Amino acid sequence: MTASSNNNYLQTAGGVAFKVTTAGQYTILHSFTGGADGMVDIDKFMPALILGSDGNLYGTTVAGGNTTSANCTPFGCGTVFQLTTSER
Repeated sequence: MTASSNNNYLQTAGGVAFKVTTAGQYTILHSFTGGADGMVDIDKFMPALILGSDGNLYGTTVAGGNTTSANCTPFGCGTVFQLTTSER
């Protein structure tokens, strides 16, 4: 995962979950928007994925998700997400 997904540091996007094959092929699994799906871009946060016993990847974001709760305004509380590892 990356903490941001834009070449311009001042205009970062929500981050990217990706995979790289042993042959070096890079594929984006999900680009986070910073909205309902969450955002991993925040100072000194190192995003991580955990491989579950079901073969799926799991992770959390630090922002995005619910942005209407008084406890989460204006950046959001973050999300918990699952990514499948199966080929498309």
